[in-house]
Amino acid sequence: MVELLLVIMISVILSLNLSVRVKEYDGSDHLYISEYTSALAKAMASKERVDFRPEVNISAPYPIYFNQNGNVNMAQTIMMHKGSLTVSLGTGYLDYEN
Repeated sequence: MVELLLVIMISVILSLNLSVRVKEYDGSDHLYISEYTSALAKAMASKERVDFRPEVNISAPYPIYFNQNGNVNMAQTIMMHKGSLTVSLGTGYLDYEN
């Protein structure tokens, strides 16, 4: 019985060590979304065009601009570190998918 428990314990330890390790998430996706939302609110509050230049190192395929109503210049899908972000045309709302 002790030998069986020892074999099971060793196999569990080995399987835990050999499992795929997931890269630690740094939160940059959520920081990008936060900066995006802040630029959207700034455009709506100031009633003028705002160029979105994020500090996070995630590049959108096309530059994003907000007009005085908070609408974006074009719809696009941005590939993030952990998912994708879809920018809706017109409203500028985001849809984040893991």
